Amino acid sequence: MFLVGPSPTKQRSCNMAFVEPLTWMGDVHEMTGKLLCPTERCKAKLGVWSWHGLPCNCGQWHCPAFQIQLRRVDNLPRSAEADSLEIQNIL
Repeated sequence: MFLVGPSPTKQRSCNMAFVEPLTWMGDVHEMTGKLLCPTERCKAKLGVWSWHGLPCNCGQWHCPAFQIQLRRVDNLPRSAEADSLEIQNIL
């Protein structure tokens, strides 16, 4: 997952993450829609998408936008294993 985060000076005011379209998001061919939790029993709303773009609450505009509300997801620290997997995928 690629996160497009806020600039370091605006980090505290951002409460959203913008990501690339991912397979778990399902059919994103409509112009706008909701991003729902991919777990079958959950299906909670995690965010929204818009091919027209959306603003972040820090003022930055993202187009297209796949916006996830950070308060709706768990924030886990990055592991060394994840870093090594990312490097292997690049090579």
